[in-house]
Amino acid sequence: MIYPLKKTQKLTVNVSYPHVGIITYADDTTLMYAASNEPSGPVAVAYDDNWMQSESGSVFFSNEDTLMRNDSTPVEVLTGITINATSTTFSNMPKGIKSIQMDAALLDFTLAGISAIESASGRSLALAGFANEAEAFTDPNVTYMALREAMEQCRFTMSTDTDIMILEGRSNRQALSWTPNKTANLPLLDGKLDTSDPRFERFEIISGEDSMISSADDSRMRRGNQLVAELGSLKVDSLSGVEISVVAFIYGDEKGIVLTTSEKVALAKASVVKRRYRGSVM
Repeated sequence: MIYPLKKTQKLTVNVSYPHVGIITYADDTTLMYAASNEPSGPVAVAYDDNWMQSESGSVFFSNEDTLMRNDSTPVEVLTGITINATSTTFSNMPKGIKSIQMDAALLDFTLAGISAIESASGRSLALAGFANEAEAFTDPNVTYMALREAMEQCRFTMSTDTDIMILEGRSNRQALSWTPNKTANLPLLDGKLDTSDPRFERFEIISGEDSMISSADDSRMRRGNQLVAELGSLKVDSLSGVEISVVAFIYGDEKGIVLTTSEKVALAKASVVKRRYRGSVM
């Protein structure tokens, strides 16, 4: 079985439009959809009782000759399935998937690995956003818990490219990285914590009780074994300096784990440069 796909994880199959698909989830519930090329572009549409299929079973129209009709009962476009001229990509799936029937091709995820599924289905598959292929077929509660348990008792030593400065309201970025005092079961790149590991949901940098920036809002922050953060987006009142904490969130853990500055110090000190000119630039 392939486990729930997060927004950052994708399964791509070389099946384009038009086709009918049936997703069978781990709990044996199903989702039937149609892949259709509409005036607005290719879409996947959830099954409804107004479907009309051609004799080939592959071309779809509603009772008004278009799936993208605009009336009191619009069709449901499935945002977790994206389609282009050569392939269909699944992401952000809510549950584990046992199989996907795409016209005559059956993708059986109870088989052992992508190559076995490709051989049985005659289709090509590609994964993205996983540390490796095995992760896609492993219960995420197991892999996430292994990482969480490895980090719970770790202490980290932070490294920076220069002294930490918060340049209020500016686009300057600063690179931060962490070396753990224990390495077992941790994702590492050149001996430092690999912030791009997909088991991390997000990283937050916090200053005070109401000032925080998150990698969930900044796709450029996570870069291999660094966080390259736009610290000027933090809200700061002090002129003399502040302390910041960096928190790693593993999927399933909403409390987070602090990435310490050193084995004895939790927070990092940062100097503050207040924004001086606040008028518009002509």
